[in-house]
Amino acid sequence: DLPEAESELIAGFHTEYSGMAWALFYLAEYANAFAVSAMTAILFWGGWLGPILPPWLWLFIKACVGFFIIIWVRGAWPRIRYDQMMRIAWKFALPLSLLLVLVTAAEVLWRRGLA
Repeated sequence: DLPEAESELIAGFHTEYSGMAWALFYLAEYANAFAVSAMTAILFWGGWLGPILPPWLWLFIKACVGFFIIIWVRGAWPRIRYDQMMRIAWKFALPLSLLLVLVTAAEVLWRRGLA
């Protein structure tokens, strides 16, 4: 999706579908975002654990917070151009990943030496 932007080119389903079919595409997109938020709440935010409210309500609140964050970032984050993404990948992400591989290898060797 990086080479084309929604503001520059129109995606196929935007022109081919209208009315209820278009609404179902967005409903599926938001349902997926809410499912990702619920999984994030379960795996990283303690799931249904909370002090006073019933457990199902805690999970729902945490999923709604995650959904809000997804929608907020999607609307507020500027769209990165293809060349910018490639620059980040080659100049930042690749060296960082190689450094993390070396740090992990050093830690494994260090821990084996202690055993």
